[in-house]
Amino acid sequence: MYVGAHYPHDVAVGALVGSVVSPITVLVPRRLAPPLVDRPRTGALRPLPSSQPS
Repeated sequence: MYVGAHYPHDVAVGALVGSVVSPITVLVPRRLAPPLVDRPRTGALRPLPSSQPS
């Protein structure tokens, strides 16, 4: 903004879009990741991701 490459409304809209998109990109993976991590622990591939000795 200092060099005149962006108008002030460009910066304001960018901040608004960022403040809407960032919570979505944090909350959605937090909700979807645990089932994706737990699924291999209970399925047919259970021995592969386990850190416990067999």
